[in-house]
Amino acid sequence: MKSQLSYKSDIDWEKVPGFISIINFTYNVAEIYEFAARLCQAQIYTGAINIKIELTGIKDFVLSAPWDRVWHSYYAASENILTKSTDYESDQLIAMSKEVALESIAWFFERFGWLNPSMNVIASDQENLLKGRY
Repeated sequence: MKSQLSYKSDIDWEKVPGFISIINFTYNVAEIYEFAARLCQAQIYTGAINIKIELTGIKDFVLSAPWDRVWHSYYAASENILTKSTDYESDQLIAMSKEVALESIAWFFERFGWLNPSMNVIASDQENLLKGRY
């Protein structure tokens, strides 16, 4: 990340506690929603289900991208705790797990200050995971 953003002289790298990979985060959230949808599909959960994802201790962590992606943006978490908790009906989750996972991913990225992520690229990353092509 330091080399990708080396042109930005206003970043104090000593104050950056860590990085969050946009790819790994996308995969993790997609896996959470897919797992929950499969539990609903197997009727282990029926009716309403709550999915809660919480990141703690992340203030000033910076979003990062792999080397093969052009990435010239600095997006850091401004809060120490980010929590997204949403209720779904089990049949809704089964039918729309990919879409609601994407909404959740975008919600988190917005909290890092990335207000217009390319949802097509993120959806493609998610699809690669679900098809076993990572």
